[in-house]
Amino acid sequence: MTGQFKAFQMNYTFKRDSTYRTGVLTVSTDPGLVYAEDYTENASTGLTFVVAQSTNTVTVSYQTSSTGFDGELTYSISHLA
Repeated sequence: MTGQFKAFQMNYTFKRDSTYRTGVLTVSTDPGLVYAEDYTENASTGLTFVVAQSTNTVTVSYQTSSTGFDGELTYSISHLA
């Protein structure tokens, strides 16, 4: 797929042991990088997203706190503009 998108949403679920978090991360790059997150979790999952932009590339990464349990992130991305 070619072309540049100025906004997207990432719907995600993060599960770690018996804790989970489900949410939406919305990112826009016009006129500058702006992002917002809306989520629900049943207990603290220790998940933090990091969104960065370099020229025309946006990177979404995540960090987690150490709880002794592995986590699993599943997601889907929708282009908005």
